[in-house]
Amino acid sequence: MVKGCQRRIILLRETGSAIFEEAYFLVKPEQADASEQRMIAEANRIIEENLITRSRTGRRRKSAWQQGLWHYAAGVCSGGALTGLLWALCQ
Repeated sequence: MVKGCQRRIILLRETGSAIFEEAYFLVKPEQADASEQRMIAEANRIIEENLITRSRTGRRRKSAWQQGLWHYAAGVCSGGALTGLLWALCQ
């Protein structure tokens, strides 16, 4: 519930999301004097933490970009190992 006649709000208009048009962050009254950079960093931290979803079993699941990064790294390592093995066999 929003009380009082004045609240500091961070409004994020360009979310880059196909679902959400805008995002609002209400600043706590005791933190009203925080710098803009600190507020943005905290908003980014909150967003980042909420990108990681939970699976049906309740365990934390990596976001899609993290899974893609791990798949890419596994492919690079596998390709390097296979190339090294073939090079060693041809010597």
